[in-house]
Amino acid sequence: MMDELKACPFCGSSNTTLDYYEISCPQELGTIVVCNDCGASAKSIVDWNTRPIEDALNARIAELEAENDILKDHLREAKNILIDKNLQIDSLYEEGYKLQQRIAELEAEIDQLTAHSDIERQDDKSPNDTQTSTIVYGKEREE
Repeated sequence: MMDELKACPFCGSSNTTLDYYEISCPQELGTIVVCNDCGASAKSIVDWNTRPIEDALNARIAELEAENDILKDHLREAKNILIDKNLQIDSLYEEGYKLQQRIAELEAEIDQLTAHSDIERQDDKSPNDTQTSTIVYGKEREE
C-alpha cells in the first residue's frame, strides 16, 4: 500500500513523520515526509516510497533466487542420477568379481582333468597309441 511509509532510504530508520502544511491558501494542504533520525525528506509519500534502483534490484534478486532454485533442483536430479550410476557400477564390479571367481574354478577343473600324475594313464605310455589294427580278408594289417 502506498500510504505506508517505507524506511528511510538513507539511514534505514523507520522513525519517520508525515506532516501536512499549507501550500498557498488555507484549503490546499501539502505533505512532507521527514526522517526524524537523519533529517531526509520528500514532498510526498509517493516520492518517499519510490525507489527505482531498489525496486529493480529486488526484482533482479527475485529472478536470481528463482533461477537458483531451478539450478538446485537440477543439481539434486544430477546427484540422484550419479548415485544410480554408481550403484550400477558397483553391481557390475560385483558381477565381474563373481565371473572371475567362476573362471578360476573352471580353470582349476581343467587343470585337474588334464593334469598328469607320476603314474600316467596307460594310454599315454603306449608308443603306438595312434595306430590301430584291422583285419582285412582274414589278415591282420596295421594302419
